[in-house]
Amino acid sequence: MKRFILTFIILAAALTLFAQKGLFGISYDDSYQAVKTNLTSYDPVFTLSEENGNKCVYTSPDNDYIDHLVVYFDKPKGNVVMWQVFYLDQEDEDIEDVAVNAAEDWHGDNEWDDDYECYYWEFGDGKTLYIGYNTDYWIVAEYYNDSYAEYSELILW
Repeated sequence: MKRFILTFIILAAALTLFAQKGLFGISYDDSYQAVKTNLTSYDPVFTLSEENGNKCVYTSPDNDYIDHLVVYFDKPKGNVVMWQVFYLDQEDEDIEDVAVNAAEDWHGDNEWDDDYECYYWEFGDGKTLYIGYNTDYWIVAEYYNDSYAEYSELILW
């Protein structure tokens, strides 16, 4: 019985860690170097275009769907606490569908939040993926963190 309980706890912990890995292979608590290595080895390549304190912006001129990624760290060159994917409008596709389908491929089914008018996936520990329009009418996939709400593009209090 003890072995079963221990196995269950380990499995639950592993699933929780998997659920927090998101679009472009970024995970909460990834190191600055891990994010940079991951995005520069992605195809098409994302390059660091702006770094300001604990905020890094990555762009990929060859990516037809993504304008830029913004990654926030707990301190300059620290660990990931939150990140956002900014999608480009498409002439022949509904970019909202593209964004939601990509997130569903990673995280499964979503829910809808009437208050924020966003799709969302809850990961626990105050971490949630939201997809919706920001105030500048970008479709944004935001890996939100309650502890860093001030960086949010979608959950505005």
